Amino acid sequence: MAWLETKGHVYRIRFRFQGRKRVLPLRCRSRREADDCLSRFEEQTRLIDRGFIETPPEDVDVGLYIISGGKRNERASKSVTASVTTVATLFDAYLAKSPNGAKEESTLLTEQKHISHLRRLIGENIPLHEVTALTLQNYIDRRLKEPDHYGRSLSSRTVKKELSKLAYVWNRFGVTEEIVSQPAPTTRLIYVKERSKPPFQTRAQIERRIARGKLRNRGTLVVDVPDVT
Repeated sequence: MAWLETKGHVYRIRFRFQGRKRVLPLRCRSRREADDCLSRFEEQTRLIDRGFIETPPEDVDVGLYIISGGKRNERASKSVTASVTTVATLFDAYLAKSPNGAKEESTLLTEQKHISHLRRLIGENIPLHEVTALTLQNYIDRRLKEPDHYGRSLSSRTVKKELSKLAYVWNRFGVTEEIVSQPAPTTRLIYVKERSKPPFQTRAQIERRIARGKLRNRGTLVVDVPDVT
């Protein structure tokens, strides 16, 4: 007996074989693919029961052996994972299809920096179906502990821009090109709240605030003094 289950965005086949519960992770990007894998798995199991395929030896992964039609681990693993789309696969395909001269050099440089950080901290070889909201939350937490190029604390705005780039490449490119079937898990992420910038004020408004004692003029530096009334 075999059935499908999901853990996050990962599809798995749960099954019993020789009295033991077992699991086979699937490298699938959609429910339809997972259903096809389950059908193939059940058909191969019936062939084993009828003697057309040898019973799995003790030294192999039973799930891979069954779904691959009796192949040994190494060949079975290659056949099942050959179509896995990783973080690196997605970004490489995106950069390869970006037309030359379509973006300003400064824009292209910023984009490449964002992608470099994403690949570095998420992991290039991570399959996209294993990238979850928790994965991206961990990215945020780790990235905010790193300094910017001035040695100062990195701002949440910068990290948001990096994940916006991931969402764009994933949703606007990856889904359109059918590289990935599900949208990026970039919703409900938590960022450190930053102090908002004061609204724009004219020179006359600033001078009036200084006169009222709301601002202090320290040479060329004007410091905002909060109300305490």
